Amino acid sequence: MAQRPVVDLFPMAPASRAIVDVAARLFSEPAPQILEGGMKMMWQRLMREAEVPRKDGNHA
Repeated sequence: MAQRPVVDLFPMAPASRAIVDVAARLFSEPAPQILEGGMKMMWQRLMREAEVPRKDGNHA
């Protein structure tokens, strides 16, 4: 009902910590340069234009 991300409302909850851990693992490795499949162009654009905030306040 609060319409806010669970990681903002309850940052120390097990679910929030799990979401943060999964996101950190996903963004810790470089994206593949060549993607195959029907949505190839969309994913390449998303990955190229995405700015991922880091815990230290800097952007990747």
